[in-house]
Parts: sequence; C-alpha cells; structure tokens
Amino acid sequence: ANFNGKENIAHISIYFEDNCFAHFHVNWVSPVKIRRMIVGGTKKMLVYDDMENFEKIKVYDSGIDIKSPEGIHEALVQYRIGDMFSPKVNQTEALALGARECLDAIKENRQPLTNGYDGLEIVKLLEASDKSLKGMGRIVEIQELVHF
Repeated sequence: ANFNGKENIAHISIYFEDNCFAHFHVNWVSPVKIRRMIVGGTKKMLVYDDMENFEKIKVYDSGIDIKSPEGIHEALVQYRIGDMFSPKVNQTEALALGARECLDAIKENRQPLTNGYDGLEIVKLLEASDKSLKGMGRIVEIQELVHF
C-alpha cells in the first residue's frame, strides 16, 4: 500500500530451509508503534517487545503436542499452555553494544559477531522486498551468498 505516492505498508514473508519462516508486517505511518517479534516452536514460544520497559523478553511454556494417529477419535494435535518467565535483559542501548563489539574485535584482532557479509545479506533481503513490491507481491528468490 502507499501513502502520498510512497510505499507505506508491507507484509513480507521469508521462507528458510528446514520448514522455518519469518513474517514481517511493517507500516511507516501507523499511529500505533509496535515493535514485537514472536518466535514459535513446538515446546516454547518467545515474545520480544521493544516497547516494553521492563519485560522485553517473555518465554512461554506453550506449544503443541502431536498425538499418534492410533486412536481415530482423538484429536491429533493437543495445544499446551504453561508458565511464562521473563529473563533479566541488559538495558544498554543496542547501538552502544554494537560499537563496543566492533572496538573489542579490533583490539582482540578477531572477526566481529557481525560483519560486511551480514550487512550484504540484509541489503539483498531489502532489495528482494523492493523488487517484490514493485512486482505486485511476486515471489523473489534470494541466492545464497558465497563467503570468502
């Protein structure tokens, strides 16, 4: 969707190997700021909410238990909801942590946790998203990077 001729809203789905995917909903002019990420698994789920002041990360003991198809009258999937815990998170600004990591890598003569290849992968993802947007939502495949 666009606003004043500029792209505004996008729904981006990314499919990875091993039956894993990510879905993003972004909206530039939304009146409500939402910065939430939900990671779901079969045993636990994690919610990261950057707008939260104290409990930015919550881990839920919830998921699904897949039952064997032996009993035809039983449900094949059973949903499970358990406890939630919120680990303590360092409140240091992300940019400061990134700058510190870069300086430490230089001092210690080692590769940083993220590097130019990681940045290139992000740029490829953004370019593919833009190409899909201009193609009315068509699927764009991203080739794997070759690391030297």
